[in-house]
Amino acid sequence: MSDVTKFTDQEMQSIAQLQNDYQQHIFSLGQIDLEKTDLEQQLQELLTKRTEVFNNWKKTQQDENNLLSTLSQKYGDGSLNIKDGTFKPLSK
Repeated sequence: MSDVTKFTDQEMQSIAQLQNDYQQHIFSLGQIDLEKTDLEQQLQELLTKRTEVFNNWKKTQQDENNLLSTLSQKYGDGSLNIKDGTFKPLSK
């Protein structure tokens, strides 16, 4: 006869509980990885949007410089009052 030992019910429950715990941890790690992937996609989309907004900001700066240059050529150096739309030349 072979030497076969049967585990107790308590030992079998402990083993089953460990297997269940491992499965839960594996499932949780999978969920976390999916959430991480989603967040990485969102971050990439935000970085793309940020780049677009930054490029638009740089274009607005260039538009401002062009307008100032045009106004300076037309009116000379001075200051502009945005509130009332008046221009005051620099005293020379």
